Amino acid sequence: AGCNGSSDDSRNYKYIEIDGGYKIWASSNYEGVLTIPENYKDLPVLEIDLFDSSNSRNVTKIIGSKNLISINAWCFSGRDQKSMDNLTEVIFPKNGELKKIETMASYWPTPLKTVVRPDKIEYLGDGIFERCFALENLVIYNPIPPIMDGDIFNWDATLSNDEYWHTKPNNNFTVFVPDE
Repeated sequence: AGCNGSSDDSRNYKYIEIDGGYKIWASSNYEGVLTIPENYKDLPVLEIDLFDSSNSRNVTKIIGSKNLISINAWCFSGRDQKSMDNLTEVIFPKNGELKKIETMASYWPTPLKTVVRPDKIEYLGDGIFERCFALENLVIYNPIPPIMDGDIFNWDATLSNDEYWHTKPNNNFTVFVPDE
């Protein structure tokens, strides 16, 4: 499954070779399920960088690849503050390699309800769920809690609900972790 119903995701990304694999940037509009490719030219896709979500208002779900190690800062942040209006799930394979999600990776408001992080996640950056008012489920498979750089919601109880930089976690927000 690819973007826009295509089975060839390679034309939807710009690939930049980095040590050990590739970093991808988005290069076109997306809708439906966005599947991050595992490989390009027989090397793993290791990072996502500068995915302008202004081009992705109709993405409903993001499926990460097992090879992905990093979602870089401001990755899914739109230029116009109106990004991914239909996104409800971000799922990464339980046994995936994702280790870090950097600051403000998914910055603008979305109806995002569920996020699943693999068992190797080590770092969650400041404000990664800022303005994700609908977020209900965060599933983390790593038995060692990830380091959180600041507040993943950037919530400040002294601000009103109208404040621009304010995200109070959803009343139903639940973090799921392994029993151990």
